[in-house]
Amino acid sequence: MGNGHLKAIVVGLLKEENIWQGEPKIMDTLLFAWGRSAWFQIAWFVKHTVLKAPFDEDERLYLLEATVDEWYDLSETERDELYEREAWKKDELEKWRDEYSRKKKGM
Repeated sequence: MGNGHLKAIVVGLLKEENIWQGEPKIMDTLLFAWGRSAWFQIAWFVKHTVLKAPFDEDERLYLLEATVDEWYDLSETERDELYEREAWKKDELEKWRDEYSRKKKGM
């Protein structure tokens, strides 16, 4: 995604909300991106740490993709197996990593 494309998105969003009337500078774009990232992290913390809400399906897949280094090397069947094992939980992920490393060494 080019810088011009990102700038167009930011301009569109800011104009929709009537927050900005002129063309944003690079600092405005960075502040906007930082604010969105901070909002996501705070919302995640409150939802899952403070309120103890369970992960929905998209969040589980996000966690698996973010924590399993081999995610893109796995077949669809192996990914489904990880999901069924609830590998977004630390203990289950560690068990899977041990099994996966033994399996790789055995090849």
